[in-house]
Amino acid sequence: MKSVKDYYKNEGKHFLIALAPEFPYLSLSNGKYLPYLSSLEGYYDLVCPQLYNQGGDGMWVEEMDQWLSQDNNESKEDFLYYMMDSLASGTRGYTTIPHDKLVMGLPANKDAAATGYVIDPSAVLNVMKRLKQSGNAIRGLSAWSINWDAGQDKNGQSYSYEFIKRYKDIVTPV
Repeated sequence: MKSVKDYYKNEGKHFLIALAPEFPYLSLSNGKYLPYLSSLEGYYDLVCPQLYNQGGDGMWVEEMDQWLSQDNNESKEDFLYYMMDSLASGTRGYTTIPHDKLVMGLPANKDAAATGYVIDPSAVLNVMKRLKQSGNAIRGLSAWSINWDAGQDKNGQSYSYEFIKRYKDIVTPV
């Protein structure tokens, strides 16, 4: 990927490298993705940690004296905030990803992932505000696939672009 990016750079073009690791693999204790990430340091444009499909995985937040699970809807805002803040600042046992390259990866709708869907979109909007106030404003949001936003459920009901309608004001172009 480095060679391809260098090739296009020499051609005066931009080759985007976006990574989407599962969030547990960005921890210092379970960092299966860390060698890959460090090998692309200075080359990757975006890192979009997958904050879904992890069941009960989560993180311990010492400040709250609490385990925040990825699949707990009641504490979803806190989980999203502390996970993104941990990655942007390299705290709470996670590697550092520059906040201007960090993108929150969420399911586009309730069917797009087994777990991780955000029921109340204000949770995501609040997280973005909190990150900005803390000096760790992240790059934006991502969803797994446009098919989940533009598609239909198993009963033929349209997803009606739920993701983009909910979050259009905070999504930023690359």
